[in-house]
Amino acid sequence: MFAFPAEAPLVSLYLLGFALTLVVARRAEQIAPGRLVDAAFGGLAIASLLSTGLALCQWLSIDTVGVLLAPNPIGARPVANVGQANNLATLLVWGLVAIWWGFFRRRIGGFGATLAAAFLLIGIVLTQSRTGLLEVAILAIAAYVGRAVFRTAANAHVWIGLALWLLICIVAVDPVSRLLVGGGARSLMDAASPNERLALLKMVLGAIEMRPWAGYGWNQTVTAHVALAETFPMHGTVGHAHNAILDLILWNGIPLALLMVAGLAVWFRHAAGGKLTGERSLLLLGLATFSLHAMLELPHVFACFLLPVAVMMGTLAADRPSSLVLRVPRLAAASLILFFAFALLTIFNEYMRIEANATSARLRAARIGVPRAEVDPGAVALQSLQEALFTLRTEPLIGMTGEQLDRLRRTITRYPTAPGLFRYAQATALNGSPHESIRALRVLCALHQPAVCRDAWQGWNEWTLAITDKVRVPAFPADLGSTTAP
Repeated sequence: MFAFPAEAPLVSLYLLGFALTLVVARRAEQIAPGRLVDAAFGGLAIASLLSTGLALCQWLSIDTVGVLLAPNPIGARPVANVGQANNLATLLVWGLVAIWWGFFRRRIGGFGATLAAAFLLIGIVLTQSRTGLLEVAILAIAAYVGRAVFRTAANAHVWIGLALWLLICIVAVDPVSRLLVGGGARSLMDAASPNERLALLKMVLGAIEMRPWAGYGWNQTVTAHVALAETFPMHGTVGHAHNAILDLILWNGIPLALLMVAGLAVWFRHAAGGKLTGERSLLLLGLATFSLHAMLELPHVFACFLLPVAVMMGTLAADRPSSLVLRVPRLAAASLILFFAFALLTIFNEYMRIEANATSARLRAARIGVPRAEVDPGAVALQSLQEALFTLRTEPLIGMTGEQLDRLRRTITRYPTAPGLFRYAQATALNGSPHESIRALRVLCALHQPAVCRDAWQGWNEWTLAITDKVRVPAFPADLGSTTAP
């Protein structure tokens, strides 16, 4: 099912990391109750407060922090160093849960907790994330419904004050943005339209209908969209279903995915059953806000979210006796830790080498600087990415072997970049597969913006004129005229 089989070990490593984190968190809670989760929430609190500060720097176009802050276009939604506004919003909401946890366990005083929460609410509003505001609403509802568990009645004035502060921030962010940075903040209504969401849902359901039993493989949603690109021309590549349940179905097929979802539902039912303490309720709130986000987007594909989720789940599971106890020698545990550390460092190192190689290739193609010889990054863990990048640089020639064409086909199925699809169309046209060539051009125009399709149309016509005396190739599809017209 994987276009590149080398991806399977990476996915396995990702899932194994989640499972081991859950097991370690469960055992840690049994041995030293509260210690690991205190550390986890402490880390989330620090990360969220720092991220809010970085988001403010981006919003105000302050660059004094230099390389410590990723560049962000002026007027764009602040993302700090998280990379995506909704992901930042969820991190900041987790920060609110962490502050609440610290206050409930008397690690933080009331005044400090209130100031920290007010500061984090500024960051959440700056993200202009509707998902983030829904997550805040979940916390507010829980504080009211669970006032006996959380003992929030005595601090009702603080909660009301924070709610008013949130409303003030929502109303003020646009005029303040215009005053300070010369442009208004994005309206909460200026997001993906219902039509775009509906088109995405139709494509996902169509992909599930094509492979209902076994799916496409973990993290292979893009291959499904390539297969259906002509039916669902969304002018953008869909890498995920933006819904964790639909992603599981696309990856594993309906039977296995439903079994996994049912297992998670039973687990949550048991975790929420019985007597709920304040600590357990806060852990469930952390999972609830993550689950809401996972139903709307894709935080479940990021380890920075999934590993804290594993800590929360493991802590919640610690109060139930295990029917199976596996004692692991310390040497084996240490070896496992070293293995994961080595794997992480290897992946980071290989990615940096591959990125440097790709940058060098782009500079050579643009004739910038002194051309340097191609250097093999020698990737092992990221062999699939390296192979894909090398394949996408293959020059289309007459007489290419079936293996070369198949490798190029698998590459553009997994990484359907416009240059890759264009080269595949050229290669198949030069080697006696005009129908496959035309399909590649159609997929290119379906998966990319009209301007990209127009560039492809112009480039194809120029290339056709240049090789007319050598070989006959198909013309650019005439029915794409509305897309290619200036």
